[in-house]
Amino acid sequence: MFWRRYCKINSIFKSAVEKARGINAKEDLSAIKESANDELFRGRKPILTGIDTRSLYCYILSAESHRDEETWAIHFLDSKDKGLNPERTIGDDGSGLVAGHKFVFPKTPYDYDNFHLAQGLMDLRRFFRNQFKSAITALNTLTEKERKSSADEKLSAAIIVANEKVEERHYISTTLDTLISWLEHDILNKSGPTPEERHELYDFVVTEFKKLELIEEHRIKAIRTTLENQK
Repeated sequence: MFWRRYCKINSIFKSAVEKARGINAKEDLSAIKESANDELFRGRKPILTGIDTRSLYCYILSAESHRDEETWAIHFLDSKDKGLNPERTIGDDGSGLVAGHKFVFPKTPYDYDNFHLAQGLMDLRRFFRNQFKSAITALNTLTEKERKSSADEKLSAAIIVANEKVEERHYISTTLDTLISWLEHDILNKSGPTPEERHELYDFVVTEFKKLELIEEHRIKAIRTTLENQK
């Protein structure tokens, strides 16, 4: 009984796959003017995706072992054979995606999306807020030890260092809060200042990131580099 049911279900799936292949082979993607591409993940395996931003039609959805230039280029070439020739493409800065797109559509503008940058900024802000809280906790612990014990030069010296750490983390955290708020609400937001004003403020933010980087390079340098490369 189980085997018969399994064979029947398998037959239904095979029939559906063959019909889907026939439909997919006849796709006409020439109407797509603006495309958006990204990589989803199931476990650790990438699923390459491509959509038409106007209709949200998904013209690429393929589970792969790799997300390198060659894999992306193959899918873009297949889509190009079906008429895909977008006037503009939106995506992240994944090296394989960018290179594959450039190889197949060298004349099509490739614009970076704001989502991945915003996600990185949120993670950075949260990380240094937590660092500030941890520094306060460490200082309070040392202060409590000093209160309960007799004079200890090493403990006093450690408290001085912990105080400096709190001040440093407070400065980094509050400065990042301000810079990221400007990026969110004044630079990357759809409504807001003129392009010229945004460019000027963007450059100022990058300069301030460089200053923070001199204090703490970890994580800040990576975001600053991304901001420079994707302006």
